[in-house]
Amino acid sequence: MRPYLIATVALLSSCLGGGNVAPHGVPLNLDYAVPSLVDPNRPWGFWLASLGPAGVAAEVTAGARLCLDRAGGDDTPTIAAEATYDLGDAFAGHTLRIAADIERPPGSRAEVRVGLRALAPDWTTTERWGEELAVEPTVANVQIVIRYEGSGPACVSALRLTVDGAPFREALLPSRETPDAAAVDWADRHAVPLATTDPTAPLDDLAALAPVVADARIVMVGESTHGSSELFALRHRIIRWLVEERGFAVVAFEDHAAPCRAIQDYVETGNGDPVTLVDNLFGVWARQETLAFVRWLRATWVTGRARPTLVGIDLQDPRAPLRELAAFATRHDAELLAAIEAGLAAMRAAWAAGAYPRREAAEHERWCAAARRVEALLEQRTATLTVAAGAETVHRARYNARLVRQSADVSRAGDMRTRDRFLADNLLWLRQQSPPGTGIAVWAHNTHIRFDEDAAGQFVRAAVGDDVVSLGAFTHSGQYAAWDSTARRMRDYALFPGPPDSIEGLLHTVGEPVLALDLRAADLPGWLRRPQLHCNLGLFAADFGYYAAPLAKSFSALLFVDRTTATRGL
Repeated sequence: MRPYLIATVALLSSCLGGGNVAPHGVPLNLDYAVPSLVDPNRPWGFWLASLGPAGVAAEVTAGARLCLDRAGGDDTPTIAAEATYDLGDAFAGHTLRIAADIERPPGSRAEVRVGLRALAPDWTTTERWGEELAVEPTVANVQIVIRYEGSGPACVSALRLTVDGAPFREALLPSRETPDAAAVDWADRHAVPLATTDPTAPLDDLAALAPVVADARIVMVGESTHGSSELFALRHRIIRWLVEERGFAVVAFEDHAAPCRAIQDYVETGNGDPVTLVDNLFGVWARQETLAFVRWLRATWVTGRARPTLVGIDLQDPRAPLRELAAFATRHDAELLAAIEAGLAAMRAAWAAGAYPRREAAEHERWCAAARRVEALLEQRTATLTVAAGAETVHRARYNARLVRQSADVSRAGDMRTRDRFLADNLLWLRQQSPPGTGIAVWAHNTHIRFDEDAAGQFVRAAVGDDVVSLGAFTHSGQYAAWDSTARRMRDYALFPGPPDSIEGLLHTVGEPVLALDLRAADLPGWLRRPQLHCNLGLFAADFGYYAAPLAKSFSALLFVDRTTATRGL
């Protein structure tokens, strides 16, 4: 699988910063010649992970051929599987066509098509197979898509991209808009150095964030990857500042309610093993850096410096909320229990068989309707149940009912924007249930805290206005951790250095190891007002991972760490 590796070392080296190349040096790689940073046995930029669950094997062979194969016979069900390659918005406003040579040996039942897919900022898609695609100027991403169906071998070679009717022969994708002198000068003058990312260090330098936070009672602190140690540590440090210096009392965490509740019990009582409790969080959070944060939460309670409360606001998995809700109903309300068992037993069984089950639309609709009935019934009986079970117990049951209903809706919709709307709903509900003026710090990925792209931050801001602040956090280069779906664990990856035509590239020129940059200034230069590349890596690793957006609309301020290391496992 490695015949192309030796021949492409020089090209990869130039792509990562040397040689006379286009500014950001991103390989187009239509000949599969450049190996992936994520997996050197795969070609750069091609997302092949989705092929595996469908049983499709992928291999690059001599002659620049991507060969796909799926075992099966006449009775093998037809399952579509895709390999994709992200072009980002490099060809925004142009007309594209993709073509390829597709070879199938006699007897193969494979059907392979090559096409283009455009993703709009609202994540609606447009696809073209064998036809031209007119790319909108506002496009968020364009993908080359290789779709495989059936069974048997097939090879795709000689990918050919045509731009505005002319063959695109460059080995590198075109750069976007590099920062002009005005942007570089403005960033240099306005960037505020921060002393360290060490969460145990004195907090005096974070006074630089006071004008940004002002009187806001919701402060969301993000990360550009789910696995950069120094970004985790800096967020820990800022939340510590919010709690210890500004009286914030709640930390809303991008995870489920049950594991966060168990951690909060440890924080208040010391019950449980913190390593085990952190290990029960999402894999991206089950890291040494999160453990340090949890131990700090516990220390604040022990010393009496503060009494912060950790609350999970995510909703993807209904198993624990369903289990707790049924236990509550068993003790306190037979009619509520009957409604749960009659309406949601099938949903519980589907999830018990495997996470994120996919069913016919009608079954998902039944789950949603049943979850709404259960939630409505519980709301109707809140006053009576509060007398019998206590306010805190009923509050927890009501929250669990919300989470079950939201999880059913996300399963039906099948998109993460629905999840973001519910993350915002839960944060706003938490605000409503807290005493007036309670400060809430939010721990979540940049994707969720931004003020645009139908993110949770946008929904929260629409509800509370200036009472919410969003601090997007970025890094220029180094290592990060992400989920390896084959090994079923987190592992370390090399981060593609921030290109010169990215926000990370601009902040790198400032020359500070850690800094903050307020984006609310009236004299913000045009380059920062327009959509620019920035890193956005979530659960999985990627070779590039940079996408364009107008960050001045996305965040109140930026946090930046020039170089990071990967988060460390427990």
